Amino acid sequence: TLMGLGFFRRAMALVERYRRPGQTVSHTIQTNGTLLTDEWCEFLAEHRYLVGISIDGPRPFHDAYRVDKKARPTFDRVMTGLGSLQAHGVEVNVLCTVNAANETNPLEVYRFFRDELGLHHIQFIPIVERDGPETGASVTDRSVDPKAWGDFLMAVFDEWVVRDVGSVFVAHFDAALASFAGVQPALCIFRETCGDAVALEHNGDLYS
Repeated sequence: TLMGLGFFRRAMALVERYRRPGQTVSHTIQTNGTLLTDEWCEFLAEHRYLVGISIDGPRPFHDAYRVDKKARPTFDRVMTGLGSLQAHGVEVNVLCTVNAANETNPLEVYRFFRDELGLHHIQFIPIVERDGPETGASVTDRSVDPKAWGDFLMAVFDEWVVRDVGSVFVAHFDAALASFAGVQPALCIFRETCGDAVALEHNGDLYS
C-alpha cells in the first residue's frame, strides 16, 4: 500500500491490456491494514481482491510486536482498516503470527477472530528468528517455543473439529486434509515445489 493507489490502478490497466480473451486473473494482497481507507477498499472491492490482513489477536497480543516505526501500537488502525474492508464487502482472511506474546492463549486468539471479528479464513505462522547471522544461533526472545506452537495448534484444532468444520478454515488443517486426500495443499510450504505466483520487479523492489 506504500506504493499508492495510482500504482495499483496502472497495474489493473496493464492486466486488462494483456490478459488473454477468456482468461480470469485473480488478485491478492497481504497488508498490515494500517493505511487502508474507504478509497482503498472501494478499489479492492471493484477488482475483487482477496485481502490478507495481519492481526496477532486481541489488542495486548497484537500490540506486543506490531508497532510502527515510532514504536506506537497499531491495533486501532488495523481494526479501522478491517472495518472498511468488511463494510465494502472485500473478501478477507487473517494472517496471525504465533510468537512469545500470544503462544499460550490459542483459544482467546482463535475466538477473537471467529466471534469478535467475524473472520473465517485463518493462517497461523510461527515466528522463529535467529538471534544472529551464524548457523546454529539461538532464537530471539519473541520466537515461539516449539512445544507451545504444537500446543497452540492442538488447542485450536480441538475446538475447530467439534464446532467449526466447514464454517472456519484454518490453513494448517486444510493443508493436512488436502495431503490426506491426495490434493495439492494451498500452502506452498507443504508442496513438493513452493511457489507459483507471478513476481514483478520495480526499481529494485520485488512484488508478487
